[in-house]
Amino acid sequence: MTKIDSKIPEGPVAEKWTNYKAHQKLVNPANKRRLDIIVVGTGLAGASAAASLGEMGFRVFNFCIQDSPRRAHSIAAQGGINAAKNYQNDGDSVYRLFYDTIKGGDYRAREANVYRLAEVSNAIIDQCVAQGVPFARDYGGLFDNRSFGGAFVSRTFYARRQTGQQLLLGCFGALKPQIEKGKIKSGKPAEEKPAEEKPKRKRTGKTEAAGVKEAEETVNRKAKRSRKAKTAKA
Repeated sequence: MTKIDSKIPEGPVAEKWTNYKAHQKLVNPANKRRLDIIVVGTGLAGASAAASLGEMGFRVFNFCIQDSPRRAHSIAAQGGINAAKNYQNDGDSVYRLFYDTIKGGDYRAREANVYRLAEVSNAIIDQCVAQGVPFARDYGGLFDNRSFGGAFVSRTFYARRQTGQQLLLGCFGALKPQIEKGKIKSGKPAEEKPAEEKPKRKRTGKTEAAGVKEAEETVNRKAKRSRKAKTAKA
């Protein structure tokens, strides 16, 4: 029987990824340009990962099935994005965000990965702001939050009804400079070439009346030849 290994580090849930980051092997900056990394997808996860890896010095190949990275399906996430910043001072915390996310997923999500997501949620908001995402603000100029998705606290950052679109534009804005620098190669995978079309006949540019006149002259020449031939026989 095949055993599924999710490669989650050992230890308590709240310390798994912290311990892993503290003891993982590092890559020498001079060796980063020798490593090729393939990122499939140009949505919020793929575009941000590709942009970050390209900025770190790796050679990144970013594949997408759309005509442009801006047409990824992440644009449909219009409700908002959650983070445990507790701007509303209603008792929010990393653990509460972790618990709400696990509960909202019917307890089917991998707990260690969800806890890591809750840990970095505040940094994700800071990264989005640095990329120019125009999150909604209150009259005092501070970021506004609302309750969304059955959460017990107001922790959702939003940009009117265009949150997914604005987040995607922010990721694309970070991805494009790396593509222009040559650190990231982005596009569709190689496809089969379409069958060659037969060359179309070139138009002579003659009008319909000119064509009719030319046809009449041809008929008259043939008639004259036939009359000459009959006269010669006679």
